[in-house]
Amino acid sequence: MKHILWQCSFSTNIWQWLVQTFNFQVPPSLSDILHFAKHKIPFVKQVWMIASCAILRQLWFQKNKVTHEGISPNLECFKRRILNLLFYGGYRITGAKWRTEYDSYILHYFMLEQRNIKNYDLKECQWSNPQFGYLLFCCDDVSLGDPGAAGYGVIARDCEGQVIGTISRGVGNVTGFIAKLLSIVCATEWAVKMQCSKIILRASDKSVIENFKYGIIPWYMRDRWLHSTCKISDIKYEVCYKEINFSATKLARHGTELSQGVTIIHNGMPSCLTQVEMPHITYYKAC
Repeated sequence: MKHILWQCSFSTNIWQWLVQTFNFQVPPSLSDILHFAKHKIPFVKQVWMIASCAILRQLWFQKNKVTHEGISPNLECFKRRILNLLFYGGYRITGAKWRTEYDSYILHYFMLEQRNIKNYDLKECQWSNPQFGYLLFCCDDVSLGDPGAAGYGVIARDCEGQVIGTISRGVGNVTGFIAKLLSIVCATEWAVKMQCSKIILRASDKSVIENFKYGIIPWYMRDRWLHSTCKISDIKYEVCYKEINFSATKLARHGTELSQGVTIIHNGMPSCLTQVEMPHITYYKAC
């Protein structure tokens, strides 16, 4: 079987034809087929897998035709069968693609232009410092399941972008939504301890930010929220992309490793953060 699928001259020619299209190496085994597309975008990965599986199946069918029917293999006919199988198999493709020459070439070569394939676009975004007199609290959560082991992270920064401090906390087996709510409440309580009168709450979840902005607070958090916010004169709410909130996400991911109720507070920049968001730098979001 190994000789038929990978080593004979006919199969070698077929694999070389396919990998030239994808700019891959010739796969010596099934595990290598999976490995080559591991870090590719969903569209390329799915086209590669459909084509590779079609070749493996047709090589085995070709072996049966040679053995039982005495039909000699024809390279060009074999390629046309693969293209035909991929053409109809393309209706099952759900992965998105980038607007690049590489993706467009694959789309055109395998005649998949008429498929309803979503395109990824890059959107530019920038992180901004809080306005003068305000302290910025960036909040996020990570949940390993929904529900699952969850944690949240909060990072406080001043109007010059300096890191004032960070919080990582484990919240146990809860949903991501509850962890997000807890991160906002924790930020306000922390602001009160630091005697902040004007703060900005920034998170990537629009629904959570709007809930707090319009006072839609779950009953089990309402007392904590009202008790902390009554001591703050002004609160601004901001929604941001996750791509410019990665430091809070990393702190939250660290929180998932903590037991429920365990909190780690750092003054200044913690060692677990190798970098933070900076103003006047362009970040990119895939959409």
